[in-house]
Parts: sequence; structure tokens; C-alpha cells
Amino acid sequence: MTQKHTPGPWRGRQHPDDVEEFHISALTPEGHPYFGRTTETEIMSDEDYPTKRADADFIVQAVNNHDDLLAACEAALNAVCWDYSEGSLQARTRLSGQLKAAIAEAKGEQL
Repeated sequence: MTQKHTPGPWRGRQHPDDVEEFHISALTPEGHPYFGRTTETEIMSDEDYPTKRADADFIVQAVNNHDDLLAACEAALNAVCWDYSEGSLQARTRLSGQLKAAIAEAKGEQL
């Protein structure tokens, strides 16, 4: 059975006492083996972390697909903004807003 990765959002955290040390963490979801023991869980921090392999696979997949997904979102945004032959104005407006937000997030920018 394939294990699910830790749900997001994930955050990069700097160690308070050492600027060279950091970790990735997420809120501990209900049903997670660490739920109730901590509100925020360090992802992949120890050898027995239950979703370590799934988290690593998820990171690799996200990184490997980032550029293609970003390009597809940018192309779709251009089509939505310029092609008024299909769909309603409200649907185009909602979709373009979602695409703009996804593109900004992928680029690490704020809208």
C-alpha cells in the first residue's frame, strides 16, 4: 500500500539558536501518528518518521513538475484572458483569479 504524504501547507523553519539549521514542518493533521503529541510536525526529521518516503517522493514530484505546471498555468491564463468565445465572464474571472494565485505561489510571489 502506498503511504500518503504529510498534508500541507508545509513551511521552512529556521532553528532559533542556529541560523545554519532549518527544517520543514507542517501542522499535524488528525489521524497522523504524531497527532495529539505536537501541533506542528517536522517532516522527515527522524528515521522512524511514518511518512518519510512518501514526503520525499512528493517533494521530488513537485520539484520535477514545477516548471511544466507553471508554464501550463501561464498559457491557460493567457487563453482565458484573451479568448472570450467560451464560458461566462464570471467563470473566466474566477478561473483567471485561481490561475494568477497558483502562478504567484509557484513563483514564491504575493498577489
